[in-house]
Amino acid sequence: MKYVLLALPILTVAVGGVVAGSSWAAFLVTVLAESPYAAAVLVAAYGLGRWLVKRADVLAEVTAIGLGLGVISLAVLLLGLAGVLSQVVGFALLAVGIVLAVGHGYVHRERLQKRLDVRAKSHWVLLIPAVPLGIALAAATVYPGLLWPEMSWGIEPAGYDVAGYHMQLPREWHDAGRITEPTHNVYGYFPLAVEMHGLLAMHLRGGAYEGMYLAKLMHFAFMALMPLAVYGAVPGSRLQKAVAGVLAACVPWTVLLGGVAYNEGGLMLYTALALGWLLRSRTTREWAVVGGLIGLACGVKYTAVPMLLLAVPLAAVVFRRAKLGGVVAVLVGLAVFSPWLIRNVAWTGNPVFPQALGLFGVGHFSDLQVDRWQMAHSAAADMNAFGELVRQVVVDVRYGFVLPIVALVAGCTAALFRKAVRVTEDQRRAAAISVGFLLFWGVFWLFATHLQSRFFTAAIPVAAILCVLPRWWVGGAVTAVCLVATLVSIPKHLTTYQPLIGVTNPEDVLQLVRGPVAEQVTAADALGRPVVLVGDGEAWFYPPRDVRYRTIFDVQSGDALDAYAGDAPDDALIVAIPGYLRTAGANYLEAPQAPGAWPALLVVERGAE
Repeated sequence: MKYVLLALPILTVAVGGVVAGSSWAAFLVTVLAESPYAAAVLVAAYGLGRWLVKRADVLAEVTAIGLGLGVISLAVLLLGLAGVLSQVVGFALLAVGIVLAVGHGYVHRERLQKRLDVRAKSHWVLLIPAVPLGIALAAATVYPGLLWPEMSWGIEPAGYDVAGYHMQLPREWHDAGRITEPTHNVYGYFPLAVEMHGLLAMHLRGGAYEGMYLAKLMHFAFMALMPLAVYGAVPGSRLQKAVAGVLAACVPWTVLLGGVAYNEGGLMLYTALALGWLLRSRTTREWAVVGGLIGLACGVKYTAVPMLLLAVPLAAVVFRRAKLGGVVAVLVGLAVFSPWLIRNVAWTGNPVFPQALGLFGVGHFSDLQVDRWQMAHSAAADMNAFGELVRQVVVDVRYGFVLPIVALVAGCTAALFRKAVRVTEDQRRAAAISVGFLLFWGVFWLFATHLQSRFFTAAIPVAAILCVLPRWWVGGAVTAVCLVATLVSIPKHLTTYQPLIGVTNPEDVLQLVRGPVAEQVTAADALGRPVVLVGDGEAWFYPPRDVRYRTIFDVQSGDALDAYAGDAPDDALIVAIPGYLRTAGANYLEAPQAPGAWPALLVVERGAE
């Protein structure tokens, strides 16, 4: 096993270098510069989380890292809210975890050595993920916010989420020296557990843009840990475990998301870990681990509340007959999730703002903003939900075309025909629970989301487990299809972005994406003038420290200049993108409009028409 663990990262970097093409040197320099910091965070996470888990196997070891990453993200949140987070504090936090990890390793060195010495032919199968992970690693070294508009094949805006909040909010809070209420950016009220690692990265590296690649590598680390969690969660042979883990790594969505500064990696990791412990928990302590994992998942995305905080305890009661375990899981989950809820109550009065506005209150939103938000996050009236489910999930290339269907068929077979396919009772129960999750999540996706393929990706680790339960070769066949789909659909797009690998000068990127106004923005910054964006929520692309903007959900209707820049200083440089304003006008309720005479991109003066 130790040779596999040694060879896997080497092969992953080698594949990434090949994918990086002519930019292989910049890729290698970026990985070598940032990976020691990422490794330090992971070791510290292991030390902080290992004392919470008593078992000693793969699932327990990955769970320790996952719990530790959650402890770090909550610590960063609390330290940031208190205004005491800094580079020194960040390194001190890691030092505590590293000391604990070294201590654990010393005390249990014989047991760890014995586990590393285990030999099995199936372990060599674990080298296959070097290919998809290498592609994702190359993508993780591309400048944030620019990666593949083709990623979602026209279903969601390319780069907007990264440049609008996944990277921008940590940047703002780093520069401000504390986490403050983002009344200009509604996404800042979301739970941001993965983004807290981006904020920590910026402090560790001494700047927002200095820490951007480490921030991306941390999300890559979440995604890379997910297949190991799947390996540990499978109730079966080593070969079944290995194939399930490899399958989870090879799904195109895993590669696409692993290389960008999103947060799905955290949700997928905690989903796999929670399912693994749901299947095996016996003691109150182990059910508390389940609750901790689902609480951390809720801290990644609100969608984890129905998908895990409600579904996992329900499964514990129905399938495991563990009423006390279900109660413990809910209580611990809510406790772990509570810092995010308390923060929002203090800011808006609504613990899950901007969700459940009619139930918990609208905060600072006007009636127009409430209606705009709710309409934007509901499926369009002319969309056929079941048709979208088929198109975006069932036969989507990002799910390898076959993963959802094979997973359901294999799971139902293992659950209903146990004797015919000769599965164990543990495997039958795992199949029944996992199929139940997929069906419940499918209903949730259909009726409670605005029908985006990415919102179903938490099902990937569950589907990977289902595919191997009846026979390992079923999962092997799906793995082959997914790997081919990944190789055919992704690297060809990544070649477009090879020149953007390892770019460190944000002014160069500003020139690339906002060329006509880049010089004026830079000059205004040199003079200490604030830069105000009108209709442009991608503030990450503007490196000046004093950049002011609002998202479409944080403005009222009416004149664009008044809505976006009404309270800006008189000497502010106002940058407008009329094309964005017109797109917003076509898609969002009563969005502020630009005068028809405005060109595509310009610096405007107050009173311009």
